[in-house]
Amino acid sequence: MLQEKETARILVVDDDANIINFFRAVLEEQGHTVATAENGVEAVKKAREFKPEVILLDVIMPEMDGYEVTEELKGDPETSNISIILVTGMDTLEDKVRGLECGADDFITKPFNFDELVARVRSLVKLKRLQDQLSKLQKECTADFLLKQKKSLSPNMVLIVEDDERISRIMSNVLGTGGYLTHTIMNGLEAVEFMKDNTPDLIILDLMLPGLDGMEVLKRVRESPLTMEVPVIVVTALDDFKTKIKGLYIGADDYLVKPVKSLELLARVKANLRKYQANKLIRDVLKGGKTQA
Repeated sequence: MLQEKETARILVVDDDANIINFFRAVLEEQGHTVATAENGVEAVKKAREFKPEVILLDVIMPEMDGYEVTEELKGDPETSNISIILVTGMDTLEDKVRGLECGADDFITKPFNFDELVARVRSLVKLKRLQDQLSKLQKECTADFLLKQKKSLSPNMVLIVEDDERISRIMSNVLGTGGYLTHTIMNGLEAVEFMKDNTPDLIILDLMLPGLDGMEVLKRVRESPLTMEVPVIVVTALDDFKTKIKGLYIGADDYLVKPVKSLELLARVKANLRKYQANKLIRDVLKGGKTQA
């Protein structure tokens, strides 16, 4: 199942003209409408005027840095739903934690590649549109009704499909610290059988599996009515770009590169679960509204 391009309004913020030109070329080739800003102050002004769905925001800039811009936009109800991807040359844990604490939705580290950029933007365009739908529903539904629907959402269960016991154990422990329930399966065929009777909220899928390879598992996940909308994060080797791109086009929502970093794992899981739960809540609210009517 090929993923269709979703065109959107994207604001690119960077004080380096070469970076801006690269982003513009990649994003316009994908059909997006691109606006640009060269510093933090201009970025805040453009965000309020252009109303982008996603902002690619450099961290180190004159006048206002990326963290300050993020805090400003996320603190304003008019711009708080805009998805922000921090673009950083710093790969330290502290920098990424600070970015997430400021309210950033995701981050990419320089040097980055084409498919990573496209995947991150596509993922956050979906998130922004789901958040907009939720905001609209919040205005139309009573507070009590919406709260009841939110409470009906069960705790998040993440299915880890990974044949390396050490890696799966580390992932399970990291996700457990984030408050997620996990279930681990080491065989592709067993994962498919498990999902015939169980629907996880998110799947972390290694592509090199015994029994059934990850690409075939992904195809079956997308063909099943029970799991066709469940977000899938594929896990790939660093130099496995062709497989990574193929996975994204078949229906993967995101990817992680081995060795997987703990903070990045939590960030990717959180971002994809936000989309899935928002979509689920919208469906439940609309279904509940029809029932009430």
